[in-house]
Amino acid sequence: CKINEIVADKANIAFGSDITKEIIKNKIEELKNLKMSTTEKALTYFLWSMRSNIFENRNISTSLLCANKLMIIEGKGIVVIPSNKIKEFLDLMHVYIETNERARIMEFLYKTSVRGIDFTQTT
Repeated sequence: CKINEIVADKANIAFGSDITKEIIKNKIEELKNLKMSTTEKALTYFLWSMRSNIFENRNISTSLLCANKLMIIEGKGIVVIPSNKIKEFLDLMHVYIETNERARIMEFLYKTSVRGIDFTQTT
């Protein structure tokens, strides 16, 4: 909610949503305890947050910033959806929202959107 305050100048839970701050906290705690990589946890939260439609507006921005916070804290890079892949992302997101089937969008995000730092040294 604090991140959404910065993104949207307020921290409103979506009108009519059954999601509460307590549910959000519980989901984050649940993810912390899962036996999966940090990247998978971050992407899982990202998708869950958008599908849950927690905030009135800027769901993608807030969800992506939260996922990236986890990625950065753990030194795993960031999630950036390339501009030439946004339409494909939105199409996959629509399918995910309708079906709750996340395999295709997770694969897409892993392959196209997870970025780390290349520390290749030049001599």
